[in-house]
Amino acid sequence: IIAEPFQDGFVIALTYGKEVDWYKNVKAKGGGSLRWKNKDYDLINPRFIDPEIGLMAFPALFRPILRQTGIEYYLQLDIA
Repeated sequence: IIAEPFQDGFVIALTYGKEVDWYKNVKAKGGGSLRWKNKDYDLINPRFIDPEIGLMAFPALFRPILRQTGIEYYLQLDIA
């Protein structure tokens, strides 16, 4: 997955859409955990956000690439 810190949590670009098993598990559980840069985070409150807002979590260099790939869903989670 592609994740970046954003507003006291993380944004994850759902590169394969929202029908992937890991997303369904996070949704069913109401959160999950993420290892980012060798640190573990417990995350809660998964919700979709507007793609343009989601893109703002990613470095400017990656935004055009993410736009071109047509990613429709960005998931925001809060740090527990």
